[in-house]
Amino acid sequence: MKKIVVLAMFVATSLFAAINLNTASMKELMTLPGIGKTKAEAIIKYRKTHKLNSINDLQNVKGIGPKLVKKIKNKVSFKSSKLKSNIKSKLSKNSNKHSKLKKNFNSKKANLKKKINSKKTSLKEKMKF
Repeated sequence: MKKIVVLAMFVATSLFAAINLNTASMKELMTLPGIGKTKAEAIIKYRKTHKLNSINDLQNVKGIGPKLVKKIKNKVSFKSSKLKSNIKSKLSKNSNKHSKLKKNFNSKKANLKKKINSKKTSLKEKMKF
């Protein structure tokens, strides 16, 4: 029963929305006509080192030729995920904030150590008298 629901979901996805070849899972890729497990694995392997920007880039994947590209060209997209780019952007901003906060903290910590050492020195001098 579970398999039927999953299969129905992927069929519905393939009917109504283009599959993003840069982010699709193996199961999503396998819903495309002419794409089985081997070709889906080849696409996933290829996109680890290359970004697919157009339908022509797909022909660089081993086992995929012009006939298959023609068959699936209206069912795929190549847009990078907005969510991923937003997350990367936020992570970068947070990393910069973290660096600034850490630098500020270390600076204040150093200043406090100087003040403490200065107080210790003056107290030692006062105690000598």
